[in-house]
Parts: sequence; C-alpha cells; structure tokens
Amino acid sequence: MTVRAKKTPAPASKRERASTPKPESLLAEEIRRPSTDVDAYIAWARRLVTAARQHRATLLATPMTPEDDLTASELTDFERTVIRLADIQDEQERRQEATANLTPTQRKNYAAARAAQKTAIEAIRHAYRDDKAVRAWCTQLLLGVGVADLHDDVRKLTAFWSERAATLARFTAGKTALDQMVTLAEHLPELASPDAEADKRHTRLRNAAWTLVDRTASRICTAGRFALRGDRDERKRFRRLEEKRSKRPKKE
Repeated sequence: MTVRAKKTPAPASKRERASTPKPESLLAEEIRRPSTDVDAYIAWARRLVTAARQHRATLLATPMTPEDDLTASELTDFERTVIRLADIQDEQERRQEATANLTPTQRKNYAAARAAQKTAIEAIRHAYRDDKAVRAWCTQLLLGVGVADLHDDVRKLTAFWSERAATLARFTAGKTALDQMVTLAEHLPELASPDAEADKRHTRLRNAAWTLVDRTASRICTAGRFALRGDRDERKRFRRLEEKRSKRPKKE
C-alpha cells in the first residue's frame, strides 16, 4: 500500500493581508463617528475608488513599510465596503427622517440639550487639556447630529463624568449643564420609540462601516500620494477629504 506524504500548506505571502472585516464584527472601542458629512464622504470615496482602479498596479507596487503593502483583495474589499456604506447611509437617512418630526417644544429642548452638552464638554476639555485622547473624544461627541446621537452622547458623558467625578468635582457649572442635558433628553420622543434600540444599532453599524472605509482610504491615499508624487494632477485625486469642524460663535 502506497503511503502518500501529507502536503504541507504553502506559507502565506508576506504581502497578503487578512480580508477586511465586516462592519458587524468591529468592537465598540474600534468604531469612530464620522468626522465629516457622510454623504459628501461617500461621494469622495467613490471618486477614490475610480482613482484606485486606474492606478491599481502602481498602488500594489508601492512599498508601505513599516505597514504591509496594499493587496488586490484589500482594494476589492474597499470598493465593496464603500457600496455597503452607501446602502447603510440611505437607510440611516430614512430612519432619521422618521424621527425628525419634532414639535416646536421638542426642537427647543433639543437645541437646549446641545447647548448644555457644549458647556459640559468645555469643562471636560479644560480639566483634561493635556490629554489628547480625551480631547479627541470630546470633538467626536460634538459632531453628533439628531436625537439618536444626542441620547448616545448623554450616556457617554454621564458615564465619563461618573468615572472621573473626583477630577471634575470643582466643575459645578459643567455638572449642572450635564444634568440639564439629561433632563431635556428625557423629554425627546426617541426614548419612548419602539424602534429606538434598532435605530441605535443601525447608527453603530453605519459608523462601523464608515470606520472600515476610512481605514483603507487612508492607506490608499498614502500610497497614491507617494507613488504619484511626480504627477501633480493625479496626486490630487488621492487627497484626504477635509474633516468637518464644529462651528464656534464669533467673539464680539
């Protein structure tokens, strides 16, 4: 009887990367809130997809040391994730429209809650002015839009303040503002909506999809700007989209 030797699997290529994870698989701490208008971002990502297709061979040959190089599967996954993000965002807008019909009183409560949020965040930023991570987290909170984001921000700020109560003890105005924000949010309809939890899960899914797209977009832009540094016009196609900045009132 002939004994066949077991085949040893070929070693994986150093250039190969694991396929891009699905949005549903991201951990909560990995997910970022979009830093710019999502519709504008999707339009930009689609243009980047086109540029990446046209310069595919160049991008794949570009060294990304110390990171792994871009791979064909990574570029393909990027195109698919952009399409997925667009689909998820369409559903997100439908959900937001369904919960956007606030009464005049509710609109006032929403605006007041956002104003109170800024006061609370100003206190946190001052107390943690040397902590870049906390300041970046505060910036992310200020980018929230809509009632669903407001309720999410309430939970995050309340937990943060509770965990760091000793450090923030002297910031009484900030704590008063946070308490006001909590009270105002309780009078907004989404808390009582039967679809509230589903809306929150969908917002998380949208943010996860955006996070995945942005990760690969950053790598593609880095490779493209380096590889095409001698071609000004083509290099421009690999510029990052500018982030949205929160508006501050002008000083009198």
